[in-house]
Amino acid sequence: MSTITSAEVEHFVDTVFGSLDEAVQELLERRLIRKVLGHGDVLWRAGDEADHLAFVVHGRLRVEVLEADGDRRDAGEIGRGQAIGVAEVVGRRARVGTVTAMRESELLLLSGADFEAIIDQAPAFVVPMMRSLATRLGAALRGEQGFSAPETVAILPLERDVPLQGLVEALARHLQRHVSVHAVDAFRVDNHFRPGCARDREDGPDSEAIDRWLDDLDDSHDVDLYLADPDDTPWTRRCLRRADRIILVASATADPHLRPIERLTDADGPVPNSAHRELLLLHAEGAANPRGTAQWLAHRPVARLHHVRHGRDGDLARVARRLIGRCVGLVLSGGAARGMVHIGVIRALLEAGVPIDAVGGASAGGGVGVLLAADLSPDDMVAGITDAWLRSGVFSRPKIPLVSILESDKVRDGMIRWLGERNMEDLWRDCYVVATNLTRARLEVIDRGPAWHALLATSAIPGLLPPALRGGDVLVDGGVLDNLPIAEMLRRNPGKVIASDVGDASDTVRADPNLEVCPSNASLLLERLNPFDTDTIVPWIGTTLFATVTCASRIRDPELMDDLIHYFRPDLTGLPALAFDDPDPLLAAGYQAGIAAVEAGAFASVLDPKAPGGR
Repeated sequence: MSTITSAEVEHFVDTVFGSLDEAVQELLERRLIRKVLGHGDVLWRAGDEADHLAFVVHGRLRVEVLEADGDRRDAGEIGRGQAIGVAEVVGRRARVGTVTAMRESELLLLSGADFEAIIDQAPAFVVPMMRSLATRLGAALRGEQGFSAPETVAILPLERDVPLQGLVEALARHLQRHVSVHAVDAFRVDNHFRPGCARDREDGPDSEAIDRWLDDLDDSHDVDLYLADPDDTPWTRRCLRRADRIILVASATADPHLRPIERLTDADGPVPNSAHRELLLLHAEGAANPRGTAQWLAHRPVARLHHVRHGRDGDLARVARRLIGRCVGLVLSGGAARGMVHIGVIRALLEAGVPIDAVGGASAGGGVGVLLAADLSPDDMVAGITDAWLRSGVFSRPKIPLVSILESDKVRDGMIRWLGERNMEDLWRDCYVVATNLTRARLEVIDRGPAWHALLATSAIPGLLPPALRGGDVLVDGGVLDNLPIAEMLRRNPGKVIASDVGDASDTVRADPNLEVCPSNASLLLERLNPFDTDTIVPWIGTTLFATVTCASRIRDPELMDDLIHYFRPDLTGLPALAFDDPDPLLAAGYQAGIAAVEAGAFASVLDPKAPGGR
């Protein structure tokens, strides 16, 4: 550890606080201590005494907390210009988490006593730290991992023929709609210093100067993109060593095996770095759908997957938003045939140019979401759902109810006709569905494996349709536990959410007010056979089972409302929940709700991120 110079203090204050009283700057110069951590070094552990706080000058830290069940949970990352340990110092309590360096990091430490002395002189000193703390606390209260947008992104081509330059230029253009960004490659370094210096050995004569220059670039931009070489060169190692995030880029038709260059950042590699990795697979412009993605994922753990088609500007815009925590996610509730309402909403959003970067859902919403993620048009979505649920004759083929009232084999066949054998990871957009795991009594998030099986699981209304089976576990409709899975969208794709909720089926469950108990099955059957008798109003078993599942539809956590761009909950009174044979009124209800929201300006900030409050 070492002290710092007045120039370094001035730069630190300018970066983090904007300005501070000169006397406070002088106090910081005397009290701040520099500390450098290597990859894997621990700053402090849970339970340690909280006698100081830390500011990140360069680098990246990861916070892990110990849960009540003994499991460790990743609580987020701390990046350049952020403070950590403030709440514990102020509250005079032990450390609640273990903080580890993800890569080489430079920190400035300030003791608790000096911190309090500075606050007495300059209360404004604590404001930016409190903002950061409030953001992380809000995420923790919602059960999310705290998100800190990456400031340095290494883009690593896995083959020589990857068109990296054009790709990065386009990515930078989309990022610039939201943040300041700068792209740098070995040629730019050579141009600034001297030819060949970027690929000189790492202890070469210009190495320190290059790092200082890159530090200055980092400080003056929100995001820096480092274009690495496809080979193990000193420049590639420098890019990986400095990265907060690593994006692996390859042609989707290439061999999916693990490349030696991907091992450079392993814990025992030459440039260890725990930064999250993302995989970007490039496809031909006219590619029908991705294939074989599971093989790529089997060889390498990645935090995110991106499918990008050549010439499709929207695909790269989606990558940009997901990268910096500006994702626009669409979450769709269950609702049986009322899921058609979602398609009307989607049609209105697409016509208005509202971006949809990721989609998730439960039950019928999961089915619509998968079809959207597969890039089907709204018309094809309607045709696919009608084919699977109506033309299959599933409702006209009741069986002896040993497992369920209805069969699902024809539904499965219809799903396969529209989705083929593609997996969830072979969808153009990030997509997940939720199912209820009865074996383990938990919500199951499905984003891998055959799409048709995921849809059977998420829509298996208990008792009405047979459960899906996986590895000995029994999976049923996701709406039993979470009929509008917003929290999962925010966990995997930080940003904002559009929610469409058609799951409240209370209006479909009615009975004769003069009845106190349901008539027997035999009397109801005789009543139906008598043309001169009026049918007694009682709920059909299918309606009862559906309504039971969708009781979980309402958003229970008001905190989640803060992350919604818009919440669709159209009035569906009088529209039957199981009327797959008459989708037009449902589609119209969704479309009208979508158009009304667009015309009211609900999505203005998404359409124009430079507008006040824009994304």
